[in-house]
Amino acid sequence: MKMKHVLTAAVLAAVALSGCANRQQRAMQQAYANKQTLLEKYVHDRFPLVNSGKISQSDYWKGFYYAAETDPVRPADLIMAKGANTMITAAQQLEAGKITREDFEAKRREVQIQEGQEMQTLKDQYAAQQAQQDQANRAALMNYYLQTRPVTTTCFGNTCTTR
Repeated sequence: MKMKHVLTAAVLAAVALSGCANRQQRAMQQAYANKQTLLEKYVHDRFPLVNSGKISQSDYWKGFYYAAETDPVRPADLIMAKGANTMITAAQQLEAGKITREDFEAKRREVQIQEGQEMQTLKDQYAAQQAQQDQANRAALMNYYLQTRPVTTTCFGNTCTTR
């Protein structure tokens, strides 16, 4: 009986802590959503300026890099920052006349492909971790059920079985 109270207290503590974790998780998700909105606004506002020549390619990519690096930083942001850093170098080479516009565009496409592959790898890793966590949660719930289920006795004739 004492074990049942300890397990019940443990489950109640876990539920209470998960409530705090859920609030923190929602706050972080909102912060990420706000950052994503700012990144999209940056691209929407600045890209036409690059095309019209009002700002340089290198300044555009530097701004994108700093926007990607602002808090909160997720693994996907690091992938974008890495790509932006590569594009800063390519933009500086374009502006110095060391590469052609076609070479610059080829580098941009190469960076896009690389980022896409890294993002897919990240998604696959997250999905695998999530599946592993789900399996651990199911095992913990089953264990809790087996330890707290009511004891029943079934009798057939002179034979009784207690579970």
